[in-house]
Amino acid sequence: ALAGDPRGVGNLTLKSFEHCMGILLKSFRTLSRSKLLILGSGGYHQGNCARSWATMLNTIIGNPPLSNDIPEHDNFSAYYPS
Repeated sequence: ALAGDPRGVGNLTLKSFEHCMGILLKSFRTLSRSKLLILGSGGYHQGNCARSWATMLNTIIGNPPLSNDIPEHDNFSAYYPS
């Protein structure tokens, strides 16, 4: 579980998830010529869930790492880091 998830007992960071996804993608691309389907689910903290999915999708499409800065907006309190 992502650090800060009220139901999780793990203490993983977004960097650790990003690193694991990178290893998975590299291994899959090296060993397979088929398509990869990546599934996931939500979480108990909507901010953590949104950040983790944004990080994973960013890694999957091969973009550089995302910034930790979240621009101020009307719903900032729902998405601020836990």
